[in-house]
Amino acid sequence: MEAIISFKSVSHAIRAEGALLEAGLPVTVMPMPSDVREGCGLCLRLPSDRLDEALRRLESIRAERAALFIREENGKMTRMEEENT
Repeated sequence: MEAIISFKSVSHAIRAEGALLEAGLPVTVMPMPSDVREGCGLCLRLPSDRLDEALRRLESIRAERAALFIREENGKMTRMEEENT
């Protein structure tokens, strides 16, 4: 499974990517999947087993997330939390 994190702005997504890469996390920037309409249109994808570490890092840099999803092996996207303000 993989985690998909969307952001409120492109600048937050890019800043988040840099912070997660700096922390040694395997992260990829990608367009938001077409079946999901959340955030700025960019998202970060990373292995779900690294999600807790990633969220702690994002909190430390105050990156404003729009939504968090888990993509299952069958491709189904499940929203995991309400909007982060």
